[in-house]
Parts: sequence; structure tokens; C-alpha cells
Amino acid sequence: MSKLIEKINKLNLTERFSLDNKKIALIAIIGMLVLYIDFNFLLKSQMAAADKSKAEVVKISNDLKVLDAGIQSMQAAKAAQKSAPKAKGKKIIYEPELTALLHDISKLANANNVRILQIKPIRDTQKAPSGKLTPVAINMDLICGYHNFGKFINSLENNQAFMAIESFKIEAQPQDALRQKVSLTVKTYVRK
Repeated sequence: MSKLIEKINKLNLTERFSLDNKKIALIAIIGMLVLYIDFNFLLKSQMAAADKSKAEVVKISNDLKVLDAGIQSMQAAKAAQKSAPKAKGKKIIYEPELTALLHDISKLANANNVRILQIKPIRDTQKAPSGKLTPVAINMDLICGYHNFGKFINSLENNQAFMAIESFKIEAQPQDALRQKVSLTVKTYVRK
């Protein structure tokens, strides 16, 4: 190492290239200008591109994590669906069971915090195409909250007896903003 330093000292670059102070200053200024241009234009754009690429990599990584979580929840749902008991088919009730159905509807309403003001079954005079079934519309006037009404509808349609929501109308109550007046029509069929 010491030999290398001695050789560098022996070399006199200023005499060898016949450089004077003006030429050395010019070389230094040009060198600094090249470094300035490199840092300001080339390196800045390269750093911006690297930052943009880094942001894209982070976004893709987060998307992959969300995708993995979605796949796992989908597989868990499939496994739960396979292990869940099979749903029973809907049954059509007999005419004498209509009062029991109305009682069941009342129980479902109480369970879902829905107050029934009036419940009225209306038999349709025309028969269904099979001739054995008679359509029955059950008109109800209810007072309930919006979410409770949704739960009540879900309970009705998931009931063992066949029932389908035919129509409903929701009206606001000025005295109670959290509860609405609902007119609901449920359709079912009865056997003779």
C-alpha cells in the first residue's frame, strides 16, 4: 500500500497533462455540472419511478392478502354449507291449520319485536290451477323498526309453511321516528 502511495506522489498529474489552475477549475466545474444534471434530472426520475413501483408492489401485496382472506372465507363457507343440515321443503297447510299459521305469524312478530295491529286472512274465490289449492292473502298492519321488519320478513319466508311476501308499504310515523307503520300482504295456499 505504501508503494502505491509513493507512486501516486511521484506522478505529478498537473505536469504530465500540463494542467494549469484555470483548466483544473474548468474540469471541476464541468464535473460538478455533470453531477448536478445527473442528480437533478436522471436520478430524480429514477427515484420517482422506483417510488411508484414500490407503491404498486405494496398495492398488489395488499390485494393478494385480501384475495387470500376471501378464498379462505369462501372455503370456510363451502365447508359449512356441506356440513349444514339439508333444508326441508316447504309444506302447504290444510284449511283447518290456517288459525295455527296466524298464531305462528304472531309468535314470529313478537320474536322480532314487531307489533301487529291487525291481521286478516282473505280467501281468494278463484282456485289455483291445480284445483286443490286455495290462495289466501294475509293482510297485516304492523308497527316496527326497519331492521325488525326485515328480520320478520326473513322469518316468514323461512317458515316451514309456504308463505311469500306479496307486497308491503312503509309509512313514517311523525310521533316515533324509529318505528314505521307497515301494511304487509303475505300470500299462502291452503289445501281443502
